Amino acid sequence: MNSRALKGIAALLFLCLGSDVFAGYRSYLDPRSMAMGGAGVASSTKFNASFHNPALIAFNRGDKPDKIYIHTSFGAREIYDHDFQDDVREFQDSNALENFVEAVRETNTSDNDELIRSAEALKQGLGDINLNGYRADETTAFSLLVDTKPVTINFYTSRDIREMVTIRSRDDALIDEYVDARINDSDRPIADVTDSFRSSVDNTYYEIREFGVTVATTNVIEYNMPISWGFTPKWIQINGSHISDPIQEYDVSEPPERRISTDLIEWNLDVGFALLMTDEFMQDVMGLDGYW
Repeated sequence: MNSRALKGIAALLFLCLGSDVFAGYRSYLDPRSMAMGGAGVASSTKFNASFHNPALIAFNRGDKPDKIYIHTSFGAREIYDHDFQDDVREFQDSNALENFVEAVRETNTSDNDELIRSAEALKQGLGDINLNGYRADETTAFSLLVDTKPVTINFYTSRDIREMVTIRSRDDALIDEYVDARINDSDRPIADVTDSFRSSVDNTYYEIREFGVTVATTNVIEYNMPISWGFTPKWIQINGSHISDPIQEYDVSEPPERRISTDLIEWNLDVGFALLMTDEFMQDVMGLDGYW
């Protein structure tokens, strides 16, 4: 294989790997990419290009591009692994934690069967509902794209919200420590059992707001290859909240209010480039023959 062919393969690998790196940055995909698991994100054109490669809003726009496009979309979904609220209520009504706390305080070295039974019941109850929860997603987007002969301009705004509520069992090791301490050394002072437990219901929420203006232009160069370049100045605000409540205190009818941050604001500048290599260019310049 000659050196020109090696250079061509190296360039193709770079383009493929580069596309894969940038493909996962945003969740906004066109229908084809969504149907194929995110494939082709780096080659998204028009509206979606502002999120991935600014140059592609103007790519292959044609000889008479004077058009105005308006695009808006909304998406929402809710996911339950199990019936989250019933899981929390059943654990609270089972009194598994209270039974274990009572057994820890009353057990001595000659009577530890009840302690072991209550410890296993508590670990089993927490394990059965561990990581059960609820998730809600919401995505909105709006674009106004003006396609003209010199440049293509896209004004866009988007909002992405995700919320997840998850039950977390984190006390197996602590339960075993209390059992060992009581069985092996009944005179050892033990701290308040209830205050030591860390199993919780965690609420995680984040929101990303984005506004930007993409400007791009395109031309046709040697070997009849279209080439585009563009840039996007954009404003991004990221708001987030994370609250962790003890599972025995969590109220499913009145969940705790979110404490949302408001200070994470940033300005970014994305620069993009796109080039479609024709068969003549691949053969004459890069030395690649055959089915490429």
